[in-house]
Amino acid sequence: MDPSDPPLFESLGLGRTFLFIPSVRIVDSGLVATYGAEPEVGVAELDCRFSAVQPKGPFGIFPNDPFFGFQRGFHNNEMNRGWPDADKKAPEGWFIQQDAALTAILDTGIDKNHEDLSTRVWMNDDEIGGQPGVDDDGNGYIDDAWGWNWVNDCPNIFDDNGHGTHVAGIAGAESNNDKGVVAPGREIYSILPGDDYGWGNGTSMAAPHV
Repeated sequence: MDPSDPPLFESLGLGRTFLFIPSVRIVDSGLVATYGAEPEVGVAELDCRFSAVQPKGPFGIFPNDPFFGFQRGFHNNEMNRGWPDADKKAPEGWFIQQDAALTAILDTGIDKNHEDLSTRVWMNDDEIGGQPGVDDDGNGYIDDAWGWNWVNDCPNIFDDNGHGTHVAGIAGAESNNDKGVVAPGREIYSILPGDDYGWGNGTSMAAPHV
């Protein structure tokens, strides 16, 4: 549309269209209604961004994990209870970027074979490809292929309690895999300071930081 063509521009009513940019960054519906109530104004509406097609992010914009609808902190549309839009706008953020951050899980271990975690558990390539019983990466911990068990001082990170696996799912569940919940962009590392009953002590909790 060429605004330099006055007859066509006016015939479509576009000559009476104005873009108002307020001095504040946040505009609510009340301000729009106030302008719309002015006798000289026919219609007042927000100049919203739209797309003719579904935005294409890492998985469109909404993942297909079945329990995503219950993760109201990520996206709250008032389904499954909750306040609409009282959330962290996670899908909008995932559309822009997903960080592959390494997240340590200090808990009762991780079930590294869990269907929603197996692709997210950190692996120590030097130890996995090394020799059993040898500290292949030279970090002082033998066979620490997936993390370290500070309770029993061994490389067995398996979660006999279940709590650590639950927490790992919140922090690092695989996304858009038709399974479980969502936590995009996380690689998880097990640091096990808690025993089968979830108990630990100051020494086992502090050891990973020393």
